[in-house]
Amino acid sequence: MFKKQWKSPYERNFNCFAINDFKKLDSVTVYLPKEKRKIRGVITDINASNYEIVINTKTKSGIKSPIDSVIYLKEYDKNWLK
Repeated sequence: MFKKQWKSPYERNFNCFAINDFKKLDSVTVYLPKEKRKIRGVITDINASNYEIVINTKTKSGIKSPIDSVIYLKEYDKNWLK
């Protein structure tokens, strides 16, 4: 049987969140596979039809991410992006 070798533990797709778990202003950590890094952000919009969230980080805004790339979710935290 073939075993997939993961380059990073964040590249796994666990499908552990449902779109209803997310609310605007929630704090999230998202893995960006193209950039091979994690980022912290705050949810600014939720697209339920595409299972996507839009987040703002400390330096960028309007980053779209599928919910399967979310590795951490918590309620609003005013110190999250500091």
